[in-house]
Amino acid sequence: MADMNDKSVAGRKVFFVCPSFSIESTVISRLRTMEYECYVVDDYRKAKNLMLVYKESIFYISPDSQLTRDGWKNFIKSVTDDSVFDGTDIGVISENLAPAKQEDFAKDLKLNAGFFAMLGTEKTLQEVVKSLDKLGAKGLRKYVRVSCMDDEKAELYFFTKDMKMFRFKLIDISAVGVATKLPASQGNAVFVNQLISDANLVLKRGQVPVVAKVTAIKAAPEFLLVVMMFTIDTDKSSLDQIHSYVTDTLQNNMEFAIKGFNPDKTNYDAPPKKAKDENEA
Repeated sequence: MADMNDKSVAGRKVFFVCPSFSIESTVISRLRTMEYECYVVDDYRKAKNLMLVYKESIFYISPDSQLTRDGWKNFIKSVTDDSVFDGTDIGVISENLAPAKQEDFAKDLKLNAGFFAMLGTEKTLQEVVKSLDKLGAKGLRKYVRVSCMDDEKAELYFFTKDMKMFRFKLIDISAVGVATKLPASQGNAVFVNQLISDANLVLKRGQVPVVAKVTAIKAAPEFLLVVMMFTIDTDKSSLDQIHSYVTDTLQNNMEFAIKGFNPDKTNYDAPPKKAKDENEA
């Protein structure tokens, strides 16, 4: 069985620190639809805690707000110069940094994930994708999947022709399908290759109609594991709602992972202190 902790298999998480609305609604949104596991960090003071929790991840800094340009440079250097963050790759994506100032900003910075200016969504997106693929952001995984086990109401249900309802607790979900639990006593409700044309997902934003095909059934000690894939007959609006659920779940998981952590209180806008010379006393 593949080790999902191996980044070459599971890929790497991609964090965007303090992105503008434009970057979030264009570049990040598109990356999510391309199945990159992306997160938005709204406060730079959370970033280092996330680097410690999610080791070997990729962080893109947007140096256009919250800190001065020099403050952002000091922040980036404090990460790349500290061995505790080894394995974290840093990049920059800026909407406001003028071309004439980009080279000066990037000078002396270790930006393994690249430096990108918003020169048009498509061009920037293509360059970011090249960088992410070079860094192994996707691994062997094709789709971002999230666990639904903490969402007690997440389920799939459908009615038979005689109006009998069957409910399946969601184990996890992606844009292409779900893994579900069904009581073993109800095993007669499904069979491999069964097409369920009027299934409904119950997610946090409401009910989502889908067309699903049963692709696998496996017996577990107390239930049946039933895997279903969404067919091409599922409406795009439903797939969009599923993508939103996946995104919201990832964001909530990120915030929960650092709940209770002390925020970074370093004043990066202040000039970094120089080490004292041994001759100074």
